[in-house]
Amino acid sequence: MLRTARDASEFLLSSWPGKRSERHRAALQACHDAMSGEKPPIAARRAFLAAGREAGVLVKGSGGD
Repeated sequence: MLRTARDASEFLLSSWPGKRSERHRAALQACHDAMSGEKPPIAARRAFLAAGREAGVLVKGSGGD
């Protein structure tokens, strides 16, 4: 289970099952921005969910479960 931007970033870098698309890159950047305090965590969550939808990754708690 991913609970933080750091968790999501690590997953995007080491365990991502989809291709490394523009949405993947945007999610990774959003996670880094959230960890540094430049953007709110919700921005990282939204970017991660968008990348997950594109890659066909099931995301519980995203409103579609």
